[in-house]
Amino acid sequence: MLTDFFAKTSGTWINVITVAIGTTVGLLLKHRLPKPMQQIITQGVGLLTLFLGVTMAASMTQVQAGRIDGINYPDLLRAEVWVFSSPEVIEQAKLNILNSSA
Repeated sequence: MLTDFFAKTSGTWINVITVAIGTTVGLLLKHRLPKPMQQIITQGVGLLTLFLGVTMAASMTQVQAGRIDGINYPDLLRAEVWVFSSPEVIEQAKLNILNSSA
């Protein structure tokens, strides 16, 4: 059971260990590097993080997914039904969704 947990979360544990190692190395070497070099490293890591974030956000538009059975998308997309309506209208929308999936 415990090995199954670690097998399913191995990527997380690898990430935790590498972050801990990187933090330790950074703290130990920080005082040995000149101030301009510290700034360059910080800016480089910041640019890399920004690049990864933008790249990952852009790739979200390329997700290939289909419709989910039993969901009436037009009713779900009508946010005003859920935000501005009376409880009776919301119940009717829920019934419409349930009836359309039957």
